[in-house]
Amino acid sequence: MADTRLARLNGEWRRVPRALEFAEFARQRVGLRRYQHTISVTQTLYVIAQDLELSSTSAVAAGLLHDSCKGLKNDVMLAEADRYGIPVTDLQRERPSLLHGHVAAEVCRIELALDDADAFEAIYWHVTGRPGLGLLGRALFLADFSEPLRNHPASAAAREVYDAQGFDAALVYAAEAKMTFVENKGVTVDPRTRAFHEWLLADVPS
Repeated sequence: MADTRLARLNGEWRRVPRALEFAEFARQRVGLRRYQHTISVTQTLYVIAQDLELSSTSAVAAGLLHDSCKGLKNDVMLAEADRYGIPVTDLQRERPSLLHGHVAAEVCRIELALDDADAFEAIYWHVTGRPGLGLLGRALFLADFSEPLRNHPASAAAREVYDAQGFDAALVYAAEAKMTFVENKGVTVDPRTRAFHEWLLADVPS
C-alpha cells in the first residue's frame, strides 16, 4: 500500500461497475472534505482488495458508500435507525454518529438496491468492527483508518506496517490505534471495537 502505488492508480477504480453512480450518491450526501476522504478510502481499499484477491466491485461499493450517512444530524440518525429496525445501544444513543455505518448500509440496500452481502456487511460494521467480521469488512476498517488524507501520524504508520508486515499486522495496529485515539478524546470506546481487537489478536487468518 505504498503511497507511490496509491498515486499510480489514477482513478482506476472508476471503471468498476456502478462506481460513478455510487460516487455521485456519496457526493450529494456529504461535504467536500468527507467526499475527498471517501475517494481516498476507495483508492486504498481498492489496493488492499487486489492484494487479498477480493472483488473489486464489492470493494469499490463499500469504499464509496461507507460514509454516505455520516453527515446526518443526531436526531435524524436515531430516527433512521428506528425506521430500519436497527438495534441501538446506550452508547450509540449517546453518540449517534456510531450508527452511521449501520444506517448507510440500510439506506444503500433500499435506495440503491445494493444486493452485495460483503459490501453491506463492510459498510454496516466499518465504524467499530466486530468479532467474525468478513475479510472485506476488515479491509474497509483498515482503509478507513489508514487512507493518506488522514492527518494523524498513526494513519501513515498503519500503511508502513502494511508494507512491512502485511494486512493482519496492519489491521491489529489500526484497531489498537483507533481505541487509543478515542480514549485520548475522553470518550468511551465501543465494546464491539474492543471485542474486535481481541478477536484479531487470536490470530485470525486472512
